[in-house]
Amino acid sequence: MPQKQPVVRHKELTWQQLRSFCEAARLGSLSAAAAALDLAQPTVWAQVRTLERNFNCQLLKADQRGCRLTPEGQILVELAAPAVLGIQRLHEEFLSRLQQQTPRLKIATPPRTMHDEMPACVRAFEDRFPTVQLSLLELANAQILPAVASGEVDLGFTTWVPDNETALWVKKTACYQLPTLLVVPMNHPLASKKRVVPADLKKFPFVNSPHNVSGDPVAHAALLALGCYNHPQRRMEAFYVSSIRRYVELGFGLGLVAAFPEPPPRAFCREIDMSRHFGKTTVFAITRVDTTPSLPLREFVATVIETIRRELA
Repeated sequence: MPQKQPVVRHKELTWQQLRSFCEAARLGSLSAAAAALDLAQPTVWAQVRTLERNFNCQLLKADQRGCRLTPEGQILVELAAPAVLGIQRLHEEFLSRLQQQTPRLKIATPPRTMHDEMPACVRAFEDRFPTVQLSLLELANAQILPAVASGEVDLGFTTWVPDNETALWVKKTACYQLPTLLVVPMNHPLASKKRVVPADLKKFPFVNSPHNVSGDPVAHAALLALGCYNHPQRRMEAFYVSSIRRYVELGFGLGLVAAFPEPPPRAFCREIDMSRHFGKTTVFAITRVDTTPSLPLREFVATVIETIRRELA
């Protein structure tokens, strides 16, 4: 009685092998199967041969037209074809679902950042990533960290990162720096002065509020040190850069802001760079420490840095 031949398995069974075999069986040709699968004909033949070694039987026979199934091959193709088709459909469905998915990115900034820097940055980002849905939220500086730490927003921009418990939940990345500008009316004595020094500021009232410490920390510290909040003619306390500029224009006093200069034709006051005396203010990108930044988030931060650098060049 002849001995039964053992089944020798040279390689693990793979989907690629089954796909090549089923395509060759469907088209009746190894060359046609290779063209349909965008593979070399020897690659398809090698995958079919590996299947035959795995099952220890011949699955395809060559004929004048190409190839045809053996009885064993017919059994295998009937079993394998539904699985191969199912995996192919799974791959196509996955890609389709992935394309339909809309990435979202929610960003919080203070009013000055929203008004001055964000428009150009948003335009540049949406030109590069039109499928990402941006949501912008305008908050006070002091609200940015809590919004990021709580997950209300994905990304925040702020000049103020306090050393408190909330700061432990966020990571800050320096993006760019704002100069410290003295805002004076066009007809003011300091507007025509060639060189303005901090001692010159004590003589005039300021419109900055001493209570909005988180708004412009550099400006606040400078004015506090100079005693500018105590001028007897002081009659205005403004929080935001836009308000400070507007009321300086109206003659309520001088202003000190951390901002980029107003471009013409919006500039109705003279803005003198005082950064060498008072330093500059860093704008930080804020993210959660326990979350891996998404690709849209990383690209938005990179776009902000690149856009601001380009506009300042």
